[in-house]
Amino acid sequence: MKQIEQYNPPPNPAKITDPRAKWYIENYGNKSWELDALEPKILIKITEDGVKEFLNEDKYNYWKDRENKEKKALEEFGDSLLREEGDN
Repeated sequence: MKQIEQYNPPPNPAKITDPRAKWYIENYGNKSWELDALEPKILIKITEDGVKEFLNEDKYNYWKDRENKEKKALEEFGDSLLREEGDN
């Protein structure tokens, strides 16, 4: 509801056919909101903020650096194979 208040997307009627409708209406009323009504840049920010809340940045950066080093090593290995093949 905090995001609804912050971004004010257009409301939709709650979907009565949804098995969760009774609980939803009791807790939030008969209106619902869909994420796709928000601009993509807002959705990206909400998602990034949510992930960062649980992300250990030190570990993430360690594995990202390791991945980049291994990728570079594989590319260099592939290039060396191509050079050897060209020499034959």
